Amino acid sequence: MNDRDYFAHPALSQTGAKTLLRSPAQYSHERDNPAPPTDAMLAGQLLHAMVLEPASVAKRFSTGPDLSGVTTKDGKPAANPSATAEGKALVAAWTAANPGVAVFSLADWSRIAAMAEALFDAPMPAELAESGVGEPYTLRDLLADPSAKRELAIFWDSDSCPCKAKIDVAVNIGGKALVLDLKSTSADLTEADLSRAVATFGYHRQAAHYLEAVASQGVVDAEFWFGFVGKTAPHEVAWIRLTEQSLSVGAAEMARAKTLYRACTAAGVWPSAQEMGLVPAVIGLPRWYSRDSEV
Repeated sequence: MNDRDYFAHPALSQTGAKTLLRSPAQYSHERDNPAPPTDAMLAGQLLHAMVLEPASVAKRFSTGPDLSGVTTKDGKPAANPSATAEGKALVAAWTAANPGVAVFSLADWSRIAAMAEALFDAPMPAELAESGVGEPYTLRDLLADPSAKRELAIFWDSDSCPCKAKIDVAVNIGGKALVLDLKSTSADLTEADLSRAVATFGYHRQAAHYLEAVASQGVVDAEFWFGFVGKTAPHEVAWIRLTEQSLSVGAAEMARAKTLYRACTAAGVWPSAQEMGLVPAVIGLPRWYSRDSEV
């Protein structure tokens, strides 16, 4: 299933749950009025395509038209070819001929390609998968396994709440079911910073939600792993698995989101954050300001 059809499906995703728990009104608005992807989202889509669906890259992404032959009026190479009349005409013609294709600068394309290569070849922790392809084990090895499934969309019903998940990689190695999700990050690849990223972006909810997704298909003993790759050179990679406590917290938060989804759907009302009691009518200064200021 392509991204457009998946995102258009009204079932609850872990991304939607994050917004829903913050504000049902915001969730309802974003579901009914999807915004175009941001540059960061497009970069993530290109990274995923390079790693998981390389055959789709040329159809969906590009560095745009070749402007190297654009010259100034006196025949010299243009310093900024896209700003010239000839360059603008080339860009306009190319855009019309390539609708929906996301365009990246050569620098960004090269950076994302380097991130993809880093993900492919970084050694994985021994406890992630131990099987007969040799050591060190890599994502490239996993993707070459006949059991590997990429960009796997799963839809299921969870206590009368329609749910969806799109799994980057699902693979069975040596009898061990693995679910992998790839993340680019600006955070330092330290335990403290990655733990903070998990909490900030709700990755613990995602892990719990995706494990429930594969369980709905009969795979009840899977392990979920994140592959984090740094956005800056040398694009270090860290493979991590969350603690059982973290997964339990994520599952509990997803359960609250499903309860809220069912209630709002049944009532046809999607209240604001304040109507939900998430924003008090009276607030004070933040603790850090009070602590650092004289009274």
